[in-house]
Amino acid sequence: MIRVGHAINHIVYYKIDKIVTLNEIMGNILKNRFKREVYIIYGVVDLKRFRPMSKDRAFKALPKFFSNILMNKFVVLYAGIMGPFQNPLIMVDLAKRIQKNENIVFVIFGTGPLKTRLEEEVRKNSLHNIVIFNTRPHEEMPYIYNIADLTLIPPPTVGIFALPKKFIEYAACGKPILFMTNKCIAS
Repeated sequence: MIRVGHAINHIVYYKIDKIVTLNEIMGNILKNRFKREVYIIYGVVDLKRFRPMSKDRAFKALPKFFSNILMNKFVVLYAGIMGPFQNPLIMVDLAKRIQKNENIVFVIFGTGPLKTRLEEEVRKNSLHNIVIFNTRPHEEMPYIYNIADLTLIPPPTVGIFALPKKFIEYAACGKPILFMTNKCIAS
């Protein structure tokens, strides 16, 4: 699967006029892999959209079922890809440790190769303090981030880490970030 992905990337990247990324680590990876110039744009986030707001305001902008499930809870949020570079399975371990506290809920938005495994682990461990949603439109993300009391950047299962854009979006929304990775550009 990885080889197929690399082959597709090579075909696609060679047809692209410019390669742009958000940090030096990913820039170096792309430059080495594709032998092309890579441009780095740091922290590009629309601060008119991604900004702090009250939970009440955020819930009002989202579909009602979010407030029905998450209102009056301490929300620990991860939003993004569920794969080896953004390992969401760490949340199963965290949720097991605090399972008795009914006021804390882990909320996960996204999709990816580890989503099915994450859902299986949640069911297998009868974890009622993890709620998993599919991806949502990007227009909703500022509101979704603002329903969080704590946001997560989980550790990758592979030895590489590049600063994800969500880190910058979480920070722009004024959310505390539990950053569980090795020393990198963000630290």
